[in-house]
Amino acid sequence: MKKTKLIVVVISLILWISFVLIDVYSGKKNLKENRNYIKELNVNLTGVINEIQPLGHASGLLHVNLYDSNYTYLDEKEKSGRYFIVIKSNKAEIYITEIPLIKVNDSIVIDKRIFIYRDTELVLDIPIMIPNRRVLKRLKKRHKL
Repeated sequence: MKKTKLIVVVISLILWISFVLIDVYSGKKNLKENRNYIKELNVNLTGVINEIQPLGHASGLLHVNLYDSNYTYLDEKEKSGRYFIVIKSNKAEIYITEIPLIKVNDSIVIDKRIFIYRDTELVLDIPIMIPNRRVLKRLKKRHKL
């Protein structure tokens, strides 16, 4: 009886460790793919935030009027299945974390990172993030562009 319990415990432990290792490996792979994707897009823009749409857990969607952008149109929702920004008609919707620190009328600059300014003072400097699949499903339903 004790031997059977020990075998079950050992097998369970081996399975748990295997799942953790697979999760860590796939997470690193996704992170590398996302970094390459962001680098290839090379989005550069400046604009002013006119609406903040919270999604939960301090993340959300910024609605931005653009002053300048190296894209006039960018919509990867259907093409790649992963994205952080949609650009159409001098407007942008940008997925971002740290929503509680951002206010309407703050300025935004994207140049390899996301910079948020309030009255010329830097408020936030964060990396560009690609939301996970679960967040992307909710995000697609909330777009106005």
